[in-house]
Amino acid sequence: MCKHNGETTDHLLLHCEAVTDLWDDIFTRLGLAWVMPRKVIDLLACWRVIRGKGQIADIWKMVPLCLMRCTWNERNNRCFERKERSPGGFRDFFYHTLVLWASSILMNGTSFTELYAALSL
Repeated sequence: MCKHNGETTDHLLLHCEAVTDLWDDIFTRLGLAWVMPRKVIDLLACWRVIRGKGQIADIWKMVPLCLMRCTWNERNNRCFERKERSPGGFRDFFYHTLVLWASSILMNGTSFTELYAALSL
C-alpha cells in the first residue's frame, strides 16, 4: 500500500506510512501519547483499556477495528481497482466510516457486539 515495504499484516495495519499518519492523528485528537506496538495482536490487547462508559466505550472499541477495515478497503482498492485516495481522502474515509458506525449505535441503541456481528455478515 505504501510502496516501500513488504506487505505483512502488521506492517499494513500499523506501520505502513499511509496508516501511521492516521494513527498519529487519532492519538493526537484523543490527547494520547502512544508508542505503536509491533504487532496487531499487541495493539488490540493494549486497546482493551476502555476510555469512558457506555456508548463512549463502545466507540472507543471501534477505533482500531474501523481503521483496520478502512485500511483493508483502501489496500484492495489500490491493488484491484487501481484507485488510490489521497492521504486526506483516506483520513476522511476513516472518520466518515467511524461516524457511521457510531451513529448506528447511538441512533439504534445497538450494542457494539451486535453491530460488529451485523457488519461481519
